Amino acid sequence: MRSILRDITTFKTAEIELKKHQQHLEELVEARTEEMKIAKDQAEQANEAKSEFLSSMSHELRTPMNAILGFSQILKTDENNPLTEEQLEAVDYILHSGEHLLSLISDVLDLSKIETGNAQVVIDTCNAKELISQVLGLMKPEALKASISLVNDIVNEPTVYLRADYNKLKQVLLNFTSNAIKYNSEQGKVVLRYFLSDENRVRIEVSDTGQGVAEESFDALFEPFNRLDMANSSILGTGIGLTISKELVGLMNGNIGVFNNTDKGLTFWVEFAQVDPNDI
Repeated sequence: MRSILRDITTFKTAEIELKKHQQHLEELVEARTEEMKIAKDQAEQANEAKSEFLSSMSHELRTPMNAILGFSQILKTDENNPLTEEQLEAVDYILHSGEHLLSLISDVLDLSKIETGNAQVVIDTCNAKELISQVLGLMKPEALKASISLVNDIVNEPTVYLRADYNKLKQVLLNFTSNAIKYNSEQGKVVLRYFLSDENRVRIEVSDTGQGVAEESFDALFEPFNRLDMANSSILGTGIGLTISKELVGLMNGNIGVFNNTDKGLTFWVEFAQVDPNDI
C-alpha cells in the first residue's frame, strides 16, 4: 500500500514538473514568436524605407542627368560652333556614359516600384508578331554595333495574340534581347521566335549563341544584382534587369524561364494566355 502511495506521489510530482516545463516551453515559444514578428515588421519597414528612398533618389537623379544629356547633344550638333575631333570624342563619351547611367536609374526606379507595390500593368490583347518586329527594330543598332546577327524566326508564322501589358512585355523582351547581344560570342546571333505551347499558351523565346550558364545557376540569374561571373567583366550592367522582368511577367499572369540550348548559348522564354482571333 505504502509502495502504491509512494508511486502515486512520485507520479503527481513528475506530472507537476512536466506541466511546469511545458508552461515554460510555451512561454519561450511565445516570446520567440513575438521576437520574430517584431524582427519581421522591422525588416519590412526597412525594406519599404529603402524602396521609397531609391524611388525618390531615382526621380531626383533623372532631372540633372537628362540636362547633361541634352546639353551634350547640343554641343555635338551645334553647326555654328563645331567641335574638334578630340572634343567630339569627349562628348560622345559623356553621352554614352550618361545614357548608361540613365538606364541604371530607370532600372532602379522600376525595381523600387515593384517592391513597394506601385508597379501597374494594363492587361490587354497583344499581337505577338507586331511586338517582336518592334523589338527587332529597336535592337538593330545595338546588334550592328556588336556585330551580332538578329534573326526574325516568325516571318512565315501565323499571327497569334496573347494577354499581357504590351509595353511591359516589350520591356521584358528588350531586356532579353539586349542581354543576348551583350553576352553573345563573337559574330554570334540572336533568334526571336514564338509558338503555341501544349497548354495553348503563346511562348516567346529569345536565343543566343553565347557560352551559356550552368543549370544550377539558373535561379541566381533572376536574383537582384547577381551577374554571376560577369560582375568583374567589361560588360556594363546592374544585374537587376532579369529580376524586373520576372516580377513584371508575374504581374501579367505569365510564366518565365531559361534553358541551355543543345548546341550553345541560352534561351530565355515567357508564356502568356492565348487569345482566340475570333474573340478580338
